[in-house]
Amino acid sequence: QYGKSSGQAAASFWGPKDQLYQPRMDLFYKTSKKELVEFVTAYKDAFRKSVKDVTFVYEEASAIRDKQGYQFSVTFTDGELPVVQQALFTFIADGDRRYVLGFNTSQAWFERYYPVVDASMRSFRVFPASTLTPEDRKKFLLRYQSGEQFYKENKLSEALEDFQAA
Repeated sequence: QYGKSSGQAAASFWGPKDQLYQPRMDLFYKTSKKELVEFVTAYKDAFRKSVKDVTFVYEEASAIRDKQGYQFSVTFTDGELPVVQQALFTFIADGDRRYVLGFNTSQAWFERYYPVVDASMRSFRVFPASTLTPEDRKKFLLRYQSGEQFYKENKLSEALEDFQAA
């Protein structure tokens, strides 16, 4: 289920609470000129500093759809809970944008969720960034909202005109 974003995540998806820990998948994105491997290395260094008992289970560089990708799994403790956790991180490069999908749960439950989470991460699609200028976005929003208002007033030809213009 989609829920409140965790920390700096753009979006967080929460699974059912299992014992002491609720599994969560987070999506982050950042603009960076670093090559993907360099970006991942910096991310791993920051991760090591933020949690305890870090052990990297595996790593691989692989394409995610048609984009450059990288994935690693790690076990750790974060101090909040006395439970060893395991996480899976998938990185995707698209131009200067770097996407990070992170999933973590208790190590005891990781294998239960891993197959579906891994498949979901590998199916992540990156769509082209919008090329609309801020002024064009304002124009779009004004026409779209006007179309909605006309629709509510049952002025369908006016609504159609505004929606088509938007």
